[in-house]
Amino acid sequence: MGKTGFTTVNIYSKGQQIILPPIEMGPIKYSIGEVFQLFRKEQETTIKEVKEIKISKLIKETCLVLETSEKIIITKRKKVPLIKGVDG
Repeated sequence: MGKTGFTTVNIYSKGQQIILPPIEMGPIKYSIGEVFQLFRKEQETTIKEVKEIKISKLIKETCLVLETSEKIIITKRKKVPLIKGVDG
């Protein structure tokens, strides 16, 4: 891919079941203890579509469209700019 010569292998396919990890935050420390916030429990879902999405002029990443209509980018990069129309 690009000038580096690396290629990416897409291990995701339409109809495949995946498990999304829980979305949580914490601990938040208070004088009386700690608080954890759970925004979403672990969830099993199905991939409706797999596509490539540009995250910059030169870089593309895999985007999964889930049965819940969420769009998520799969990447090994530490930072990815927020893309319009993508949830996470």
